[in-house]
Amino acid sequence: MKRMTSSRQNLLAILLLSFSPLVFGAHGPCDEDLDRCVIRVIAETATFFDECAKSYPKNKSEIEAAFQAWSVLKLPIPGLEEALNQNSQLRQSLARDVGPYFARIPGYEKEIECIGRIEMVRNPTPTLQGDSAKLPADALSKYAK
Repeated sequence: MKRMTSSRQNLLAILLLSFSPLVFGAHGPCDEDLDRCVIRVIAETATFFDECAKSYPKNKSEIEAAFQAWSVLKLPIPGLEEALNQNSQLRQSLARDVGPYFARIPGYEKEIECIGRIEMVRNPTPTLQGDSAKLPADALSKYAK
């Protein structure tokens, strides 16, 4: 996997977001339970990182290190442990969606999925985007205080 230019990164982020409702059936806006939506998207990101590490074993340590250094994981978010626990019901449910999705998409699409998420977690500003919930732009602001 190569490091992308910022215009290519932006295009990939737009593509990822435009396909999101098709992939996992977005759960709609997060007006009623923002904490739950944030946890869901963090768990989704963790699940994608698991699949990326499996798909790119030569880059596994780089992929895992990027996720572990993600600034979002340093925020005091209630329920974060559930999102990070591979054995939680939430992660298992997401793995049942993400695993088959990854198995059926071609290599270049896997690369788009993985690189887009790696770039998101490498952003020094806490950033959270995903396919499984529609988060408001300021979703992390209440935790960053």
